[in-house]
Amino acid sequence: MEGRPRRAYPCGVGVKRHNSVTVDYDLEGLPRDWRTRVEDAVRSVGALHYLYVTKAMAGARKDPPGVLVSLARDGSEESWTPKVEDALKARIKSVLDFARQEEIDRRKESLRAELGALGVLAGRIPARETRVPADPGEQSRRAAKRNVLTQEIAITLRRADLPAEARDLLEVAVQQMARPEFWALWVRILMQVEETEEALPAPLTERILKLL
Repeated sequence: MEGRPRRAYPCGVGVKRHNSVTVDYDLEGLPRDWRTRVEDAVRSVGALHYLYVTKAMAGARKDPPGVLVSLARDGSEESWTPKVEDALKARIKSVLDFARQEEIDRRKESLRAELGALGVLAGRIPARETRVPADPGEQSRRAAKRNVLTQEIAITLRRADLPAEARDLLEVAVQQMARPEFWALWVRILMQVEETEEALPAPLTERILKLL
């Protein structure tokens, strides 16, 4: 008995395809949901180029730092082209740049709120230490960390585009911060002045706050 004739399907239909795309990118400072943002972006670009993405998974690549996105799709083999891959990479980078700027802005606002709570942005700068460790060993460790931070602050602000007045203030502050009893006072002054406060990156400001 002859079987029924097989139904002819268009070539490639029903075949799950897998592709991947990598983007060189420094992931430090990105928000926690960056993977979800990248995956959404890949699906969005895929819809424009008939990739028919059914699953996208974004992960971090360590060496060199970057993003690796694996995707499963139902589109044809021909739909995956260098042009499409370039479009995916450009969109991923754009999404990551936007996410990083959002995170920087969020952290700055959070830091401003914390600085305000300490009186740094309210025109009230306490001259004395406000949180002095009782343990002498902890005081010594904190002093060592402050010395390292002083050098990082100096290097960062000397590289910044500061007006002459702010540069003069910086040099005075660095000299005074070498004296343990004046460190907190002068670092608060640097964070009070608009030009120097804005030139301090959020991660460095966070570390400063932990030692105030």
